[in-house]
Amino acid sequence: MFTASNGAYRRTKIVIDWINIILGVAVVIMATVIFIVPGNQDFLLPLVFFFGAGINGLHAAKNFFKFERKSGIILTLLSMVLLAVTVASAVILW
Repeated sequence: MFTASNGAYRRTKIVIDWINIILGVAVVIMATVIFIVPGNQDFLLPLVFFFGAGINGLHAAKNFFKFERKSGIILTLLSMVLLAVTVASAVILW
C-alpha cells in the first residue's frame, strides 16, 4: 500500500513539474513578444500574470504535498496577489 501511494505522489510531482515547465516557456515567449514585436500586444500582459499565478499555485501545491506549510502558504498568497494584478491589468488594458 505504501508503494502505491508513493508512486502516485511521484507521478503527481512529475505532472506538476511538466506543467510548470510548459507555463514557464509560455511566459518567456509572451514576454519576448511583448518587448520585441512592435504593435498592440496589450492582451498578453494579463496572461503573463495569470500564468505566473498558475506557476506559483502549482509550486505551492507541491510544497503542501511535501508538508512544507510555510512556503506553501507564502506561495499561495503570492499567487493570489498575481491573480489580483491579472484582474487589475486586464481591466486597465482591455
